[in-house]
Amino acid sequence: MGRNIIIVFLPLLMFSLFFTGCGIFDNNNEELLREVKAIEELSNKYANFYMTTDAYIEKAKEVAKFTNEFYENKLI
Repeated sequence: MGRNIIIVFLPLLMFSLFFTGCGIFDNNNEELLREVKAIEELSNKYANFYMTTDAYIEKAKEVAKFTNEFYENKLI
């Protein structure tokens, strides 16, 4: 009984260590995450009246410009 549990558990352990060790679940889009955070901060400032509409649109366009370049680079 104990040996059967080890035989079943060992491949499961090896399988899970393989996937976590190979970095399959790593997030490689750190630049995109930074830009999303910037948009969230802009939206928060705009919603709390710390930023004018013109300033918000200008900064949002800067971030959107980067996002378009990011997706174009990913598609190539």
